[in-house]
Amino acid sequence: MGARASKDTISQITEKVTRGRRVGLETVGSDVWTSKLINGSWTAAAATGLDMGAGAGIAGGADSAGNIYLFWRGGDGALWEGNGDGGSWVSQHSIPTAPAGALSSAPGLAVGTDGKQYVFWKGNDNHLWQTIWDGSNWRGPYGLGANVGPGAALTAAMDPSGAAHVFWRGGDNGLWESHWTGSTWSSAGNVLGGGVLASEPAVAIAADGKQYVLWKGTDNKPRQSIWDGAT
Repeated sequence: MGARASKDTISQITEKVTRGRRVGLETVGSDVWTSKLINGSWTAAAATGLDMGAGAGIAGGADSAGNIYLFWRGGDGALWEGNGDGGSWVSQHSIPTAPAGALSSAPGLAVGTDGKQYVFWKGNDNHLWQTIWDGSNWRGPYGLGANVGPGAALTAAMDPSGAAHVFWRGGDNGLWESHWTGSTWSSAGNVLGGGVLASEPAVAIAADGKQYVLWKGTDNKPRQSIWDGAT
């Protein structure tokens, strides 16, 4: 793979917090690099050997054992994945998405405490789709009903009850959300009721169930919205 590229060639940097584990992901050209926060210090960036090619929109997460899962939209529009323990990595491979077809957005990922992986994306029909790794096989994909519209760049997280929450920047640049209620998926709703995002959102859910959604405002400053369980 050669020497690591300089910082000005880094095309995406992402930090994922999963049950106390922080994993930094970055793409340098088409290569994927990772770093972990261990005992208060970040490890040196390490090459995964994964090559995204013309793909984009990497999403990452980790399970309670420290395994890292990376998903992205490939240059062919398919859902691609690679995973590893931070040292060795499984060769990248595509995940079947029929009948949803090609991805129309970057994917979002939530990893359950049981290690199940829930991957979300916008399909060609502009609706929210999901596929699930149950520990042995991929299930789905399933159409969830929520209309993402012209929005893109999904982000997702799991709450303590095991319910997934998905957020995205809508075509109106508002913050939109859909979540699992325990029996069905909620309709898409504008969380801010008029606020405007100047970037894709990111979400983290704490052990007490509070949801923290962050984005860049139109003034180029970080903005945050918090769901405390009631408002």
